[in-house]
Amino acid sequence: KLATPGPVLGYAGFWLLVDEAHIYTIAVHPKWRGRGLGELLLLSLMERGMQAGADRATLEVRVSNQIAQKLYSKYGFEIVS
Repeated sequence: KLATPGPVLGYAGFWLLVDEAHIYTIAVHPKWRGRGLGELLLLSLMERGMQAGADRATLEVRVSNQIAQKLYSKYGFEIVS
């Protein structure tokens, strides 16, 4: 929650599908990339998913998005197809 209104630096969301948190979006404003905000958003989604009853998380990422793939790999996500 923001203490004061300001620009949107990033956003993220997931759907809870029974026991799976499906992360459908993570985005960070281009001027704010490379500062760990995407990682913070990912960790927040994973925590909220577990609190909601998920025992795993899934997501999709473009093959060309190597930066995101590196982040997801750091937290145990695996390429399945």
